[in-house]
Amino acid sequence: MARNPDPKPGRWILPLIVIGMIGFTYVFVNNLDDSAAATPVTLPESSTTTVSDIEPIDVEPTVAESDPAVAAYVDQVNLSQSDLASFAAEMASINEQWDARDVEFSTARDFLRDDLNPRIAQWVTRVEVIEAPVGFEDSQAALVVVAPPVSAAADAVLDGLEAPDTGQARQAALEQFNAAVEAFNTAAADAVGG
Repeated sequence: MARNPDPKPGRWILPLIVIGMIGFTYVFVNNLDDSAAATPVTLPESSTTTVSDIEPIDVEPTVAESDPAVAAYVDQVNLSQSDLASFAAEMASINEQWDARDVEFSTARDFLRDDLNPRIAQWVTRVEVIEAPVGFEDSQAALVVVAPPVSAAADAVLDGLEAPDTGQARQAALEQFNAAVEAFNTAAADAVGG
């Protein structure tokens, strides 16, 4: 049997492939369209703008910025909304605690009767005495109408808590309270344009 003088006959294949790839690339590049290579690339001219070249934009001040009385009114309405949000959170919390029986009946009753509901009644008075600037009289009148139902519903929640039923009256009053809060927030947003 004849002995193969080259123990690795495949070692010449890879160099042949590389040479073939180089040749193919050379032929391909030389056949490219010369016009595409000769197309000049035009860069946009850079422009420098200084601060003095920029024209100022006239910004119309809002009504609240131009009239201190309107700004004060908007602040008072926003404060009323913020206070009401706090009351609503406290009302929800005490009712959830009572539903879970995490508080005693007397604790829930005393909190509503002696703390939360009196603060809501005082809040209604504060809303009623907000001074409306010219042009906001109707908006303020709407707030004066929707504020008292919040206090009335809070009192109904207390009455429902003390009712002999199994909580239906309190839950119904709580829904009325939440609806009254939403009605006030809608009127307040309409009043201040927010």
